[in-house]
Amino acid sequence: MNRYLRAGGRSWPAAFAPLLLAFYLAAAALTLPTAPAASDSVDAAYPGPNYGYYLPSVHYGFTPTPLPTATPSPTVTATSEPGTLAQVTHIVDGDTIDVSINGSTFRVRYIGINTPEMDESCGPLAKDANAALVAGQTVRLVKDVSETDRFGRLLRYVYVGNLFVNGELVLHGWADAVRYPPDTAMAELLEYYESIATGGCFAATPVPTPPAGDCDPAYPTVCIPSPPPDLDCDDIPYRNFTVLPPDPHNFDRNHDGIGCET
Repeated sequence: MNRYLRAGGRSWPAAFAPLLLAFYLAAAALTLPTAPAASDSVDAAYPGPNYGYYLPSVHYGFTPTPLPTATPSPTVTATSEPGTLAQVTHIVDGDTIDVSINGSTFRVRYIGINTPEMDESCGPLAKDANAALVAGQTVRLVKDVSETDRFGRLLRYVYVGNLFVNGELVLHGWADAVRYPPDTAMAELLEYYESIATGGCFAATPVPTPPAGDCDPAYPTVCIPSPPPDLDCDDIPYRNFTVLPPDPHNFDRNHDGIGCET
């Protein structure tokens, strides 16, 4: 009789097969990873970088901390502007001021514009407009070609910060744009401002119309009779007007095309 046979006809291996299967399943269960406890935090639930699906940017709410970058070098911005800084000490009229430069006082005449005189209509208003822009301010004075006029006044474009004061007075109707050669670098801009200007003296007073009569063609913007008699600037009410040759009254003594300059 076969020595592996027992009562009932079953062999020893067949009899132990169920026990071997149960032992194998139990051993396999011990090697499987355990699930995280329900009380664990979100970050504790992440499986770790050794897992094949580890994605730092998306896994389990994890947000990667960016690497620190080098602090960029500061950008140097040029702050110097052309011209000379000066402190305004006095408002003379609508287009003239006194300033202090390094302790010395200078009178400054604005280039390219003309405002009414203080004894003319709107003159005091133009002065007030000028004062509103520059009184007590530190201004930047920029030269064109000429250093001074025949009265010894500095000829300058005037800025408060980035505000172009000469242009501001023209743009708001307090000054006329006038070319005074050779200082005409800003003439086209000032004339453009004049073409769109509103308010100011234009609103305060009507534009005078030259009277009809014996008007000499050498003075096309005003009406001044031809000689005789010979007239001087003190004999007429006009200032800073256009003069064409032959200028019979000799109003344009420096031959710059402007008569009776102030």
